[in-house]
Amino acid sequence: MCFLDFRHGHHDDPCGHWAHALLLELSQATNSSLIDTVRKATEVLRRQQFALDVARELNQLRTDPEAWKAYLGAADSTSVADG
Repeated sequence: MCFLDFRHGHHDDPCGHWAHALLLELSQATNSSLIDTVRKATEVLRRQQFALDVARELNQLRTDPEAWKAYLGAADSTSVADG
């Protein structure tokens, strides 16, 4: 059994009580089911990780001037219907 003092908002709760309580609070605040809240949170986390991966890859690409120039050239010559 885990003992956790929620007054201090421990993010590293090994039992997951803090996370569960936060998810319940979010689901109540948005009038959503707990599972819908978990799904939404998972999607936000997935999108955040995708953005971090893209930023890391672009930063890595910038370190190679030839590769960066080729990337910009390809981006300029690519037509995208939505933008």
